Amino acid sequence: MEVRYLGRLRSFMQHPTNWDWKVAAQDSIWYHPISGNSKEKNIMSEETQSSGFSWFLAGLGLGALIGVLYAPKAGKDTREEIASNAREGTEYLRQRSREAADQINQIVDKSKVQVNEYVERGKEYVERSRAQWDDFVNQGRQFVNEQADKVSAAVGAGKEAYHQTATPSESEHTQP
Repeated sequence: MEVRYLGRLRSFMQHPTNWDWKVAAQDSIWYHPISGNSKEKNIMSEETQSSGFSWFLAGLGLGALIGVLYAPKAGKDTREEIASNAREGTEYLRQRSREAADQINQIVDKSKVQVNEYVERGKEYVERSRAQWDDFVNQGRQFVNEQADKVSAAVGAGKEAYHQTATPSESEHTQP
């Protein structure tokens, strides 16, 4: 069994109430530095250790007694107040959740309106693009038709010119 000294001799001599506690092993024996002589080992008896436990129990009882004497309300009142606070807390949470749901619904509604606006804008852009594309296609067709008419007219004029040069004129036939 190990013996540990729990106080310093120097500090004990200067301040008799000053204890320098150290952690002792479970199987250690403690002795008190009251004697001032480190060679003497005043081993704490079981009686001294049990009186410490009795003081602990006395303090515990005294604390409970003071708590009961200074308690602001009776147990029934305290339970009712706790239940009332719990109900108020529940109602507060319900109210806050309703408010949060309303705010979320407002945000969702605004988002829907905004998305619808963007969709409508997109449709307008698509319609404008489609109309512009149709205009470009019609202009292209018109251009091709005009060019086709010019080519047809040129081919017709070429045929006419060929026929005129290929067949002799009347003045050429009457001369001998």
